[in-house]
Amino acid sequence: MSNLKTLKAGIAVAFVALVAYMIVDPMLSREVFTTEPKRLFPVLALLGIATSALCVWMLRRAESPTREAVMVGVMLGLTVGAAGYPTALHLNRLLDGAGLKSYEYRVVLAEPVVFEPVESGLPKIDYFKRTAYWERLGPDARISIQLRRGGFGMWQFNIADIVTDIRRFQRGEKPQLGIPASTADSPKP
Repeated sequence: MSNLKTLKAGIAVAFVALVAYMIVDPMLSREVFTTEPKRLFPVLALLGIATSALCVWMLRRAESPTREAVMVGVMLGLTVGAAGYPTALHLNRLLDGAGLKSYEYRVVLAEPVVFEPVESGLPKIDYFKRTAYWERLGPDARISIQLRRGGFGMWQFNIADIVTDIRRFQRGEKPQLGIPASTADSPKP
């Protein structure tokens, strides 16, 4: 029984820590995937299923009731699978040898706003909601995006400068990012 209590306490701590990580990480992380990494989802599902099975097996070996073991196993498995998403983002970033690079993107006013790369071979990005911040630029404006192709081959971009500029605009201050189309397309002297 003591072994079962210790095991349950460990699982509870892991569960709470993972939930806290999933809540806090998006507030602190400044990089996001450019598109949903669909090939990652089966890996996260398998990770969650394996975690569930291992948890159920450990709890049953410690003589936990079957229904309780299954319920706890499923909850922990779902949490581990979900926590794998931000973890994959960080691992993709950490395994990138080249680092962030700036690329010019065309801003397409749609819902959501679409960033189309000026250079070929880069991903299209549709991350931000269409707001007055983007409307001020007009159609086909340009913006510099900090982008990386991480160690897993997935593209992600840094949103810190854009989010800071949007907040600046919302406070009534002059935004620093984005070149309106009339300026972006005019010849340079």
